[in-house]
Amino acid sequence: PIKKGSGPELDLGVKMTQAENLPPLYPFTPFHHRYLCRMAKIYPIDLLNFLSKQTPRRVVNALKVVASYYATRWLQKPQVWGKPFTVSFEPTTACNLRCPECPSGLREFTRPTGNLKADFFIRTMDEIADRLLYLIFYFQGEPYINPNFLDMVKHASERGVYTITSTNGHFLNDKNAKRTIESGLDRLIISVDGTTPEVYEHCLLHTSDATDESRRATTSAHAT
Repeated sequence: PIKKGSGPELDLGVKMTQAENLPPLYPFTPFHHRYLCRMAKIYPIDLLNFLSKQTPRRVVNALKVVASYYATRWLQKPQVWGKPFTVSFEPTTACNLRCPECPSGLREFTRPTGNLKADFFIRTMDEIADRLLYLIFYFQGEPYINPNFLDMVKHASERGVYTITSTNGHFLNDKNAKRTIESGLDRLIISVDGTTPEVYEHCLLHTSDATDESRRATTSAHAT
């Protein structure tokens, strides 16, 4: 099943999954809805890549967090061990589309909007990167709108952190597709809300003919 409000994922030669923000070892974490866990698809190469980025410090920290979760349940008293083993950064709240189910598309945010500052991201990563199992680079905006997005991905990748992002694909021209590969991004999700241009444009207002170009550019960059 696909969650209400989201479309099927189209395989363009890059790693994608319907359970968008789940790492290959998602069942290891007890903090999300179990039905999403059943949706996750494991890609062997992706799994090996994920495991290769884990260090003893990261694994021990994650075990502490999971242990504190169960200890809290058993003791009925808050137990806090370890530090967060995953974090989500929203590169921007802006989006070029007007999806009818999204606060960004509807332009109805009730929180501050704007782009993630690169210096803030780097400072935060310097504090937590050595304990992160994975990092999610999206929420309600289109990540590629932030001009520093791929530089931040590269910084995280250089720190050995497994990175995930999701995009509508409209900014994946030849240049950005190549830069995405070079940034070291580990998992790229391209959301498609319709299997035909008519359905897609009906679901996502203010779309353009960029979908075909994005498909071609992404496949080309992956092949090279």
